[in-house]
Amino acid sequence: RIGCRATTQHIALMTQSKLIHNAQNKEQKYTMVNILEKADEIAAKWGPALTKFAKGEGEEDFKSMWVKDIIPFVIDKDGTEATIAIGEEGDEPITMTWSVFQELLAKEHSSADFSKTEAECLGVLGNRMILEVSRFNNNDEVYMNAVSILTLTEDGLIAKTEAFGDQEAESITDTAQATES
Repeated sequence: RIGCRATTQHIALMTQSKLIHNAQNKEQKYTMVNILEKADEIAAKWGPALTKFAKGEGEEDFKSMWVKDIIPFVIDKDGTEATIAIGEEGDEPITMTWSVFQELLAKEHSSADFSKTEAECLGVLGNRMILEVSRFNNNDEVYMNAVSILTLTEDGLIAKTEAFGDQEAESITDTAQATES
């Protein structure tokens, strides 16, 4: 099972400090172990959900991992930072809807003979996790590898994504700009 890489010593140190979160006057205590578990769950869901999403086989599994709001995706490509705001039709201000995002990913992945996505949690800092994502083609070869920082809510949902992509691979930003031309 793909999971969060953390040593026993690292978990023990993190467990010593508890995070106390006051959400809407309801005090909830979270240990770093709980946050590691939530990050581990996201990493386990990410690959299958993104694979299904990118193949155009439905968006609900992937969307269920996110807060029900406009999602900022911060993407770096060749030293340029861009923020894409993804949401539902009628949400303002958005850059694109979930369905347009899915179409762009499907187009990008089909050109690379996409087969699947795998993900692994590399670590956690506060309410952020580092997620490594690899895309595989039908020959089971990795053709793209990226690292993202995901900001999580106390419910274990993703509120923001900051992606650091493979500098050799075309990014979703490039794909979006090409479709606008």
